[in-house]
Amino acid sequence: ASVSIDVTLERRPNVLAVPVAAVLESGGKREVRIVDDSGKITRREVKIGLVDDDYVEIKDGLTGDELVIVSVEAKGSGGS
Repeated sequence: ASVSIDVTLERRPNVLAVPVAAVLESGGKREVRIVDDSGKITRREVKIGLVDDDYVEIKDGLTGDELVIVSVEAKGSGGS
């Protein structure tokens, strides 16, 4: 028999967080892709805090008003 438990070591209410899949690592920096005011996708460097299985705390680099891209689907990759 096996037992699985989850232990919460720290909880931070009211923080800015994005899905784990939205944070990219490039050259030792962490970045997210956002859609800017003109509709163009750009990368923005962020500083992260706590990370769990689903979300990453963003300590600096985003205001909370941005549209963050979680994944990009390549055009023409349908296979039919």
